[in-house]
Amino acid sequence: MELSIYYGFNFRFCNIATGNEKGHVERSVEFVRRKAFKIKECFDSISDANNHLLECCMQINSKPISNDTVPLEVFHQGKMYLNPRLPIFESCIALEYRVDKYSTIIISQNHYSVPDFLVGKMLLVKVYTDKIVIYHKNIIVAVHKRNYLNHSWNIQLKHYLKTLYKKPGDLHKSTALLQENTKIQNIFNKYYSKDAKTFLEVLEIIYERGVDDVADALIKLEKISPLDMSRDKVMAICDYASQTKCSTKKDYTDVLSKKSRASLSLYNNLANLQLERTV
Repeated sequence: MELSIYYGFNFRFCNIATGNEKGHVERSVEFVRRKAFKIKECFDSISDANNHLLECCMQINSKPISNDTVPLEVFHQGKMYLNPRLPIFESCIALEYRVDKYSTIIISQNHYSVPDFLVGKMLLVKVYTDKIVIYHKNIIVAVHKRNYLNHSWNIQLKHYLKTLYKKPGDLHKSTALLQENTKIQNIFNKYYSKDAKTFLEVLEIIYERGVDDVADALIKLEKISPLDMSRDKVMAICDYASQTKCSTKKDYTDVLSKKSRASLSLYNNLANLQLERTV
């Protein structure tokens, strides 16, 4: 009912396995099937079959019917009188939740983390079948995969950076770190297990540049300066790698470059001849 009210259409349901109640639909499908697939054809994929079906439907609708009108032309004329297109109807439950002292919201007995500066605030939450999207002042602040377990904690480490900067010692074996990406855990265990504060600074680069780029930068930095894996050095190596990827070697193949090389070649030959005479 909500879907029909949103898009403004009426609905009528037929009984299961009762083809006589929807004869027009069944006959329409049969008609298109005979026209589009009258010859046995093989397709490499469903996409190819759909493209073939679309072409056939366009051809059918381009031909005049009994009253000499062309369905495709009538369709284009009718489009001018249609209402503006509505946004996609979101199949979700929208509710408001208050953030608890653990910087989480509780949905169906499960905890989902949000940025720690939102503790005590009311947030808009859209609950889908597969994900949880959380808004603050119409801005998405957290997205979680929906969990159907009971009393589970779904924590993202980036939501607790402000708190962890004050208490970096709590990072070791925290639930937030244990649920983080395995690559990020490996970076912490290998390089920063005794320096959690620096790890939090590097973590900001990871969320900005990606864990793979930072991991590559740390491997290079370990060879250059194994005793100092600071944020600034990691950032410098990431910036250098990014510039190297973006820079392209210019191919001097234009006419002026070719003539310049030819002239330099002549001077080089003359210089070689002069050297031979001197010898």
